[in-house]
Amino acid sequence: MTKLTCIVCPLGCQITVADPKMSGELHITGHRCVRGRTYAQTEITTPRRVLTAVVAIENSPRLLPVKTDRPLPKELLFTAMEEVKGIRVKLPVKVGTVLRANLAGSDVNLVASKNMA
Repeated sequence: MTKLTCIVCPLGCQITVADPKMSGELHITGHRCVRGRTYAQTEITTPRRVLTAVVAIENSPRLLPVKTDRPLPKELLFTAMEEVKGIRVKLPVKVGTVLRANLAGSDVNLVASKNMA
């Protein structure tokens, strides 16, 4: 049995998911909306996270904040961070500029999250 706190909305429902290994299918309770059920199902079967980090700027001590444009499979986070460590950016950069497409071999892109001149 797994207990989760839903993060989809401010209600913060306490969701319980019966172990799928025992029953063969997910039994989800405690959610007050469909989004909570979807969150719990995804979190148990294929967890994903938005990756946030900073990258180096060429010829500058400053750092550029970056993030993925959508959640990345959780198992790829460490691989993705290894790629992020090697990125060097030339200014200027605009918010949303793709700095690395298909991060860690996924369909997720790394983008700038701040304008910098």
